[in-house]
Amino acid sequence: MSPTGTKLRIINTTTTAGDGFGSIGGSLGNGGANADAVGVFDVPSVAIDSSTIPVDAIFFGSGLGAAIVNGGLDGYTLPTNDRYSSGHLNAGSFFAPNSVSGSHFTATGSFNYESGIYTTPRVWTVQPAFTDGTSSVSLTGNNTYLWSNGSTTQDISGLTSGTYLVLATNPNGCTDSLYLGINQPNDLVISNFTPTSGTSGTVVTITGTGFNGVDVVNFNGMSASFSIVNDGEISATVPAGASTGTIELINIACDTAVSTSPFVITAITATLNVKLIIEGYYDGLGGMTPALLNAGVGLSSTEVDTIVVELRDALSPSTMVHSATVVVNTNDSAMVTLPGSVIGNSYYIAVFHRNAVQTWSDLPVSFSGVTNYDFTTAATQAHGSNMIEVDPGVFAFYSGDVAPQDEVVDITDQGYVGNDIQNFASGYVPTDVSGDGVVDITDQAIIDNNITNFVGSIHPF
Repeated sequence: MSPTGTKLRIINTTTTAGDGFGSIGGSLGNGGANADAVGVFDVPSVAIDSSTIPVDAIFFGSGLGAAIVNGGLDGYTLPTNDRYSSGHLNAGSFFAPNSVSGSHFTATGSFNYESGIYTTPRVWTVQPAFTDGTSSVSLTGNNTYLWSNGSTTQDISGLTSGTYLVLATNPNGCTDSLYLGINQPNDLVISNFTPTSGTSGTVVTITGTGFNGVDVVNFNGMSASFSIVNDGEISATVPAGASTGTIELINIACDTAVSTSPFVITAITATLNVKLIIEGYYDGLGGMTPALLNAGVGLSSTEVDTIVVELRDALSPSTMVHSATVVVNTNDSAMVTLPGSVIGNSYYIAVFHRNAVQTWSDLPVSFSGVTNYDFTTAATQAHGSNMIEVDPGVFAFYSGDVAPQDEVVDITDQGYVGNDIQNFASGYVPTDVSGDGVVDITDQAIIDNNITNFVGSIHPF
């Protein structure tokens, strides 16, 4: 059963005048040349009340002739072009929205489709902007419901995943059924993540369950960009400024998961791989002798000696930016770990050793994550070409600046070496210029030669 009584209807504005107004039972016709719609009731006008029967006469358009509200109690006179030109409606029984501005009416209320009665009054409300004039009337009835889980209400909630059957029966005994399937998402759980540490920009693979639908990934509270690979894997990028802490996944509508262990933010570092030879330690085969082992203070046959590597400001070379003490190996290599702040900047590389002349790179070197610099390939790799060619195409730092290290090889250094020779000195002493563990005429010869050649340090300040 559908709602009874006059309802809002729309008639095409091109309907020819005089087509007829319709019957008194509620049919509609053209209400005048400019009228769009007129509603007529099949009840006495005295029974029309906005609270009990709110669907009153609905009039769209301006009408023609007498198609307006007459004064007094006679009320509304139908246009003369309509068949029912002598009919009257009470003045209080209609609404006349302005068709020029496109207004319309919308009805609300509750209608019981079994009894055919409005359980709450239908109310028509004028709307300022025309849409389609449809009503929003809720329907109620006395159907019964039986769900496969035993529930007897129309709506049920708090369900787990599975398939449910509902059987609906109306008062006449007619039935209908419907199967509903509910998928329960996996619990949001972080099982693991790799790597467990890194810097900003590190891509972290997070594994677990329930990842479909994740809206936010946080590293210690800082939001990260991420992509869901599948329900069990997320790829996330550590955001700039993140600190050590747990990883958090958030499904805004559902759940939150937090890792049991923290992701550790490590400092960003850079690496300098430097290659060099010290004149007195050169073994004649392209490498150097293990001076530490020979002096009895080392155990490795691949370690030569400690050196100090400094980075000097490109514009103010007297300013030291970073310093590190490392071991140079018999293959001429040394690896220096630097702070990440050097990346993208340029610095002079200055190298210091306990009995060699300090030597600088020819020009400032541009640093990246990994920077390589080889002093051994040409004299011009050193500032002022200040190196000695120990074999064709092989270059080394000058030896002999023993004590005090005043940046020149002179008779002071010669005196220290001569004294240790007389005293049969050995072990880890700076006067052992050759690195063989004893101080002898071999060391004296290296120093004498460099004194003759006026060897000293050359640097850019």
